[in-house]
Amino acid sequence: MGAGFLAFVAILAVIYFAVRGRAERLREQMQDLLRRANERSASNRLPTESMIKCPTCGTYSAPGQQRACDRADCPYR
Repeated sequence: MGAGFLAFVAILAVIYFAVRGRAERLREQMQDLLRRANERSASNRLPTESMIKCPTCGTYSAPGQQRACDRADCPYR
């Protein structure tokens, strides 16, 4: 085993650890970005309301926003 072979192995080791370190940093950055995106989306959610089904026509609407349909027996007339 000559000095050239040992130098080649050393260069390969340096390249391996450099690539591995860069991949680790990229993975950590992606996890941080995903965590931030999830926090932002959780704070941007709109409040929800339960929907009410019309007993006559079967359509759903938010409470207090029911509108009369064209049926004569509509309870929201």
